[in-house]
Amino acid sequence: MKKLFYLSVLGLLLFETANVFFIMPMPGSQEMNSLDLAYFLYSWRWGFRLLFGLMIILGVAAAFRSSKWWPTVSLLVVFGVVYLTNFKMAADTMFYQPTNLQLTGSADNLVDNERLVLGITYNGQAKAYPIQFLGYHHQVRDSIGGKPIMVTYCTVCRTGRVFEPIVNGKAETFRLVGMDHYNAMFEDQTTRSWWRQVTGEAVAGALKGQILPEFPSTQTTLISGNNRYTLLGIAEDEQRPGLKKLNAYQEYWHSWQTFHPETKR
Repeated sequence: MKKLFYLSVLGLLLFETANVFFIMPMPGSQEMNSLDLAYFLYSWRWGFRLLFGLMIILGVAAAFRSSKWWPTVSLLVVFGVVYLTNFKMAADTMFYQPTNLQLTGSADNLVDNERLVLGITYNGQAKAYPIQFLGYHHQVRDSIGGKPIMVTYCTVCRTGRVFEPIVNGKAETFRLVGMDHYNAMFEDQTTRSWWRQVTGEAVAGALKGQILPEFPSTQTTLISGNNRYTLLGIAEDEQRPGLKKLNAYQEYWHSWQTFHPETKR
């Protein structure tokens, strides 16, 4: 039974590591064709955890009878790895979505005119999202011309895409789940399918093969479209943990800026 304890501890450590390794930018992980394996591990994560947890419980008494030191260290390592992989290294705990959109005038613009922005025009409206700040969130939910939009950006491949977050005729909620081949992936809340950011296509899960409607978008500098844009500010939730720790965003942690054109009267 002592061997059962240590084998189950090792198994749980390997599982939790693999569950993050295949969908995060770790050395070698993005070079592998491991999407199906990653989705399988993630989909059955609670089954694996329950199995290894029961095995640990069955063997823990025998392990402690043999030694108090090694079982204690082993359990501390397991708890540490589980905490890190699920609460520190998970994509949706590293990149937060903005919680509040606020329109302001262009005179209050704090963004340098040379900043790169992701711009979109639709139905007489145009908006642009500074990539420096968009990259922190990976997705921003907004609306344009009466339609909901999901503005996305992958900081690894530097690709910006704007989609209509509608699946099977219904509004859908997405969260950042990780990446595959250096491109971000999102998970829909309803079916837990995984969607590739660069194409808007579901690449794993029940909706595999479906594609989100896309809005044409452009990456440009703010100054290139400054005569057409006024300011739209996005205020952050100041209670989000860790936000102030990002040096690149400390100056703008209270709010960041996007733009839309003035309406002709």
